[in-house]
Amino acid sequence: MTPENPSPGSPEAVKKGCLCPILDNHHGQGYQGIKGIYVYSGNCPLHAVPFERVEQIIKEGSNA
Repeated sequence: MTPENPSPGSPEAVKKGCLCPILDNHHGQGYQGIKGIYVYSGNCPLHAVPFERVEQIIKEGSNA
């Protein structure tokens, strides 16, 4: 993650409005402490993928 988009559940992300689970993500350290693995909230303004983007990814995958 970057300073502009800190790890889900980290104090920095929470200050920016992150709604991802804090405890599950061990305060930004990763799910169960595994770096790079996170639990995301579908309505998080920092980390959620917009539905339109999900549709695009699915369409691109079916065209491959």
